[in-house]
Amino acid sequence: MIEPTHADEPDGESPTVLIVDDEPAIRELFELWLSDRYSVITAATGEPAIERATDADVALLDRTLPGMSGREVAERLDRRNRRLPVAFVSAVEPDASLAELPCREYLVKPVGRRELLETVDRLVTLSTYDERLAECAALASKKGALESAHSAGTLAADPEYQRVRSRFEELLAELDRLAGRFDSTDYRMIFASGAFAPDGATG
Repeated sequence: MIEPTHADEPDGESPTVLIVDDEPAIRELFELWLSDRYSVITAATGEPAIERATDADVALLDRTLPGMSGREVAERLDRRNRRLPVAFVSAVEPDASLAELPCREYLVKPVGRRELLETVDRLVTLSTYDERLAECAALASKKGALESAHSAGTLAADPEYQRVRSRFEELLAELDRLAGRFDSTDYRMIFASGAFAPDGATG
């Protein structure tokens, strides 16, 4: 599995974790554990969770929420943004329905600090890979179109082409670095996320 890391966004900001649990003590404990490494936002019920998820890079959901269930929250988040990694953190033991849950990880309470941090680290890295892969695919298309339409001499003097090419090469290097920390389980999670589908095509 991915080696835990202190993951940062390219602009230096810490990734944001959304904690959704109706127990204040759980929210406070998880926030305490994660806040040294990540920005943390919390919600006690489904509707606020969905609203705040727009600012999140990872979501941790309890399954047994009042009103809208954790599963309903996860399904709505999945429809809105399939690349948002979701982990269930629940006292409910997983059963056969786990295969149908829109989540990448499932932790059973009680959860320790190390397990929670390693899970969030892994999901942040996978999310970063998803985003970079999508950007890389878009740039590859632009780069190919420009190369088909113009001569090498023209492109050599074109600052927009040089920008696209430079960013494309940067992304390839970053993807190689991230992929070096994956195992087969991590790759299955990436495929399940829809990262290889064109924007708007989720299967």
